[in-house]
Amino acid sequence: MNEIINHSRQLAREIELGFDLLSQITSDFSDFQVQIIVGLYASCVDLSQSVEFLAQNDKFNEAQIIMRSLLEHFVELKTACEDPEHLKNIQQRHASKIVKTLKHAGEQNPFFEGFAEKLDLDSETAQWSEISADIKGLGGKEEQLRRRFDKAGMLDVYKSVYANLSDLVHPTFAGIIRKYLERDEETKKVHFNFPNPATEGTKVLVYSYTAELMSEATVIFKAKSRL
Repeated sequence: MNEIINHSRQLAREIELGFDLLSQITSDFSDFQVQIIVGLYASCVDLSQSVEFLAQNDKFNEAQIIMRSLLEHFVELKTACEDPEHLKNIQQRHASKIVKTLKHAGEQNPFFEGFAEKLDLDSETAQWSEISADIKGLGGKEEQLRRRFDKAGMLDVYKSVYANLSDLVHPTFAGIIRKYLERDEETKKVHFNFPNPATEGTKVLVYSYTAELMSEATVIFKAKSRL
C-alpha cells in the first residue's frame, strides 16, 4: 500500500510541475513547431491528470485506456523534439486526414450533412490535396505508429506495454478476461466478477508508469523550450 501511495504522490507532483511549466509559456504560437511541441506536452499533462483521476476513483481499467493515448502522445513529443524533420510527417498526416474527410463528406454520409453544405467540397479537396502533395515533396510521409515508436527508441514498449494496453481499448477476448473473468485453480471454474477490483500490481503500474512518462516528457519539453 505504501508503494502505491508513494507512486501516486509522485504522479501528482509531476502533473503539478507540468501545469506550472505550461503557465510560463511565452512562445510565439504562430510558429507551427511551437504549436505542436507545446500542444503535445499539454496533452501529456492533461492525459496524466485523467489517469490520476480515474485511478483515484478505482477505475484502473479505464485509467489504462487513457495511458495508451498518453503513450502515443509521449512518443510523438519525443520524436518531434529529437527530429525536427518529423514535424513534416505530422503536417502530412494532418493534410491527408483532411483530404480523406472532405472526400467522405461528398459521399452522401448523413453525419456530414451540415459540414458538406457549408463548403465547396471540390475546391477544398483540390486545395488540401495540393497542400498534401507539397508536404510530401518536402519529405513528409505518413509513418505507421509502430515506426514512430521505433524512431523514439521504444519498439519494445510498443510490443509489450502498448500492445497490452490495447487489449483494454479494443473489444478483445483478452480484455474481457482481464476485466471480468477469474479462474479458480482448485475447482477449475471460471467466475465472472463485475466490477473486478484491480490488483496491487496493476495499481502500482498505473501510477508509476504514468509518473515516469510525465517526468520524462517534462525533461524533453524543458530541454526543447529552455524553460
